[in-house]
Amino acid sequence: MSGSEKSNNGIARLVDAIGQVGGENYSKLAKMVGMPEETVRYKVNRQFPKQRIAIHLGINYDKISLSRKIISVTFPSQYIAKAARALEEVSEQLYVTYYAKTIGSKVTTMMLVVPNNGWTEYKDFLSYLKENGILESYQAEDTVWYKHFPLMTDLYDFQKGEWNFKWEDLEKLKISPVEIPAANVAITLEEPDNIDLQILAELQSNANISVSKMAESLKVSEDIAYYHFTEHVKKRNMIGQHIVGWVGTGGPYDKNSVSKVIFSFENVKQDGLNKVREMFYRFPFSWMELYTTNSNYYVFANIPATQLNAAMHFIDQNSSGLGKLDIRICDSYDSAGFPLPTGMFDEKKGWQLNKARMIKDFQGYFK
Repeated sequence: MSGSEKSNNGIARLVDAIGQVGGENYSKLAKMVGMPEETVRYKVNRQFPKQRIAIHLGINYDKISLSRKIISVTFPSQYIAKAARALEEVSEQLYVTYYAKTIGSKVTTMMLVVPNNGWTEYKDFLSYLKENGILESYQAEDTVWYKHFPLMTDLYDFQKGEWNFKWEDLEKLKISPVEIPAANVAITLEEPDNIDLQILAELQSNANISVSKMAESLKVSEDIAYYHFTEHVKKRNMIGQHIVGWVGTGGPYDKNSVSKVIFSFENVKQDGLNKVREMFYRFPFSWMELYTTNSNYYVFANIPATQLNAAMHFIDQNSSGLGKLDIRICDSYDSAGFPLPTGMFDEKKGWQLNKARMIKDFQGYFK
């Protein structure tokens, strides 16, 4: 085995280990992968950015009294140019974690995390926007489960920081899609507190941040930060996944190197779902999968711009007979992701959703 192959294998083991335990405990990772702790620290903090990969955090929103929704909204032609600014400016109070406009369309796809007791009021807000001409239409769906795809380390050259595979070889891969997460219908009895949520937000920003750095950022003692991290965030399973993913060649999710595409299949039942999932687990650029109460299956993909045509050809060749496929190629210049909306949490009252304020502030951008 050559030196580069050994290095690739070592980084692949580290990526897998981070997926299991996270990226903040270098000592634990070092033991798992058989590397010195300082080597692990160097690879995560120095080499990963050069290799165009990064660690991300997936939150179990149901454990912090939030519910994930996916909404497709259609803005009138005269408001499309204003919509992006409006969504970015009031993303927190609207509980928006992601939006992307479809190229050549008036449709914008939005991901929300809405307070469990606030969905009826939120739908009233959407209905108001439609009745007053700010939206032409909207379709809102509840999420049954969602999961991030693991990085396909066998297809990535960590030394060069680029994908390295032949499309024709993907059919030969032995694929085992991750087991579908069980729908969590249990009510969360233990409410999060402000420190818990601030820790999650810190981890979203930097998934391998140490507890001491968390404490410094939150302006609390290290003991308090450690207690909340171990006894609340970890023990209550507020963290759903640690994910290592490709982020583009010109910096994280560079608009010119990453093509964002949303694939969806309508009314997919269990037998068909297994076949559809298998296709996307062969697709190197799959980022997140999501299944709704309407039996619709979504995949969010981050595709290298130089491979967009080849990627679309692969999907076209492999999706025949799987059902009705919808493809939304997103405008990279009209899409954005946002962190956990911690500013909407009140220590005494919990998550706050103010429909009147939402209407006033959002509507103001369309005058």
